[in-house]
Amino acid sequence: MILHLALFEPVTTTWDIRVLTTLWRAVERYIRIGFGKLDSDPHEHDRRAHSHHELIEAFRTRDPDAAAGAMHIHLARNEQIALAALND
Repeated sequence: MILHLALFEPVTTTWDIRVLTTLWRAVERYIRIGFGKLDSDPHEHDRRAHSHHELIEAFRTRDPDAAAGAMHIHLARNEQIALAALND
């Protein structure tokens, strides 16, 4: 969560952070369920690190389209993981 909030910090207000934090806490159990199922995969932690590295690199370009695209890919992948976990 800290990484994600740090990426949003330059464009958010205190109110935005409060709402995002509340939403994050509300879905945290589902995140743990979904990603917990992947923990046994020896490549999963590398995949997560690579995914976060891609986000950071996109944000470092200061190109809003690149940052938005990287965030969209990141969130879409996480949504797929969460939906798969909920379907099990």
